[in-house]
Amino acid sequence: MTRGVRIPSSLYCVAPMVCALLATICAVLADARGRVPHRHAQFAEPQQSSAHNPQENIPLEPGKPIERAMTGSEKHRYELRLQKGQCAVIQVEQRGIDVVVQLLGGDNDLVVEVDDEISKGGTEKLDVVAENEGSYTVTVMPKLKLAVGAFEIRLVEIHAATSSDRSLFEARQLRTKANQLLDMDKSIEAVPLAERALALAQEALGRDDVYVALVMKDLAEITAATRKPEEARPSYERALQVLTAKLGAEHAQTILVTGYLGQLYIDLDEFSKADQLLNKALESGERTLGACRKEVRTDVQGIGFIDRDGEFVG
Repeated sequence: MTRGVRIPSSLYCVAPMVCALLATICAVLADARGRVPHRHAQFAEPQQSSAHNPQENIPLEPGKPIERAMTGSEKHRYELRLQKGQCAVIQVEQRGIDVVVQLLGGDNDLVVEVDDEISKGGTEKLDVVAENEGSYTVTVMPKLKLAVGAFEIRLVEIHAATSSDRSLFEARQLRTKANQLLDMDKSIEAVPLAERALALAQEALGRDDVYVALVMKDLAEITAATRKPEEARPSYERALQVLTAKLGAEHAQTILVTGYLGQLYIDLDEFSKADQLLNKALESGERTLGACRKEVRTDVQGIGFIDRDGEFVG
């Protein structure tokens, strides 16, 4: 969009606030949904964190969940032993802290990263398909350095990998690599990886699955970074449709995509649609953030790309 494009005055207030809101909602969500309840009575009681060194590789075993306290400076490591062709299903329940789950290769290189539950609750899910017999390292770390909370990690099951398991595992690897390239400002290189990840996820899960929508959201973000907003548009719109239907309008992922699409509409000079979605994201986000509302409004002071006359200035 070029300088001097006239923008409705309502966007002058809303757009900067949504920019701050999208950043804040990734960092902290109010505990309105509360701590995630225990829903796994069929498993053994979790092993409690005692004198545990987070740098030690703790074995993961089926039926033996492990509960740990965590601070923002820690990275907890777990060992997973698999035979060739097996698929392990791992779940990490977040308890008052947003975590990132990673699968590391033999040289501690990142293979898969999972961060789909962007809140202090919910459960991150990681499926690992063993291409070779041996040990695999799974790490759990907080998304924010100052975070404090707890989590429970469990090896739900190990089974023979199906074709869908293999497709999804490849999709997760491609998605991880695509997002790494995006972080390195190599969005053009990331596009084909994200497209392939989406095709594999759709093949395994269908078009209406939440994970497919999240991969589609990533593809839209990567495509938008290549300065092709019109090509990013259908992916954002479809992702928003699925996330709203499956998770609800006030889920963190839905709010994020609503805001991203609203910002994209500004780039496309579709200001009426932008105004509608940005206001919706702001209202839903403030309800979700609850006590953080004043913090959001404070953070947006000094953030602006639309001047007081409604002219685009950045």
